[in-house]
Amino acid sequence: MPNTDDIASRSSTTVTGNVLDRLKAIMHERREISADDVRIIARTLHEPEATVYGVATYYGDLGTQRRGRTRVKVCKGTACFAACADASVGWMEDALGVKVGATSADGALSLETVYCLGLCHAGPSIAIEGEVHGALTAERARALGEALRNGVGPMAATTPTPAFRVHACPPIVLERLSQNVDATNLDVARAHGAFDGLLKALRSMSADDVLAAVEQSQLRGRGGAGFPTVTKWRMTAQHARAAAESFVVCNADEGDPGSYIDKHLMERDPFAVIEGMLLAGYAIGATHGYIYVRSEYPRSAPALRHAVAEARAAGLIGERIQGSAFSFDIDVIEGAGAYVCGEETALLRSLEGLRGMVSARPPYPAVKGLFGKPTVVNNVISLATVPAILANGAAAYAALGVGRSRGTQVFQLAGNIARGGIVETAFGITLGE
Repeated sequence: MPNTDDIASRSSTTVTGNVLDRLKAIMHERREISADDVRIIARTLHEPEATVYGVATYYGDLGTQRRGRTRVKVCKGTACFAACADASVGWMEDALGVKVGATSADGALSLETVYCLGLCHAGPSIAIEGEVHGALTAERARALGEALRNGVGPMAATTPTPAFRVHACPPIVLERLSQNVDATNLDVARAHGAFDGLLKALRSMSADDVLAAVEQSQLRGRGGAGFPTVTKWRMTAQHARAAAESFVVCNADEGDPGSYIDKHLMERDPFAVIEGMLLAGYAIGATHGYIYVRSEYPRSAPALRHAVAEARAAGLIGERIQGSAFSFDIDVIEGAGAYVCGEETALLRSLEGLRGMVSARPPYPAVKGLFGKPTVVNNVISLATVPAILANGAAAYAALGVGRSRGTQVFQLAGNIARGGIVETAFGITLGE
């Protein structure tokens, strides 16, 4: 097992090897962060000890209190509460013989709470060392607890996949998911349209042409604020011309209650997100992007990393993509359990290895973002929408919707309803429909 000095001495490049990165490594390997850990990291990275300690005590995945070799996290999010009124917390306390917030005497197990594991269609849910279990019952909790107490280890999760439906519009975001194809396979994804938009842009469009297409589509951010996407991109592109570098950041840490489409896009159609980032990078003149993924979605980061590696091997990420002058690379970074990091400025501070604190605006990230450089921050759905706009034409996308809300939206249905799941439809649908 590496000691703290080993971890602290690892090389630092961009967003890896920073304070948060090293603290996550220590917590993963030793299940607690000591005062010595804080001092060594502070000395190695030339940071105040208060800064390191502040990060260590800020994130839910970290902490100076010892956690078990197996960490069990029970969801207290809205959808899970609606499913069982928090009875799942009591089920797991009884099953493990450990109270929430405590660790067993032998250090084997700890029980914690977490908010939203992305299984809103199949609550209540729990996470056990990277395996998320849905549809929990008192009986299932007892079986899991018995297996863990006997040292069997986490049982494989068997959670049903949500239904993906498209209503009265051509599929955009759910194009491949609704067809039930294996879009995690690059060849299959490409056979169903993946990277068509990127290749069209590289072969026949300038960066200004891509910006014009996004403007014509009238795409607005799908994170909730509805800010025009092209305004953010143009502002970043303008400031990027005078900067040494600029970035594209995918905000995959939006954990609003009942919002779980991001998880399934990243895990089942990761190339849609990757292609959207590439197009954003092409449009603003950036050469590097980061996907910041919620740690509460333990399968999402590995799925994205695998997809990035596949795309890189196929010449779709990296230097001079497909023989063009455009170069762009992507790193996948996992968060450490902080709901506030779904806000873009907090996310950027977290990427820098600091506490995920919201920054005053202006300056906006488009002017002064990651490491003080111009940065586009878009959420998963926004980026996954862009490839279809480029491939099929902006006018086709803008023809959908009503008023200033053009195109489609993805609705995530959960709770006490007859037909839960994920539905894509054009803006303008009524509650009756």
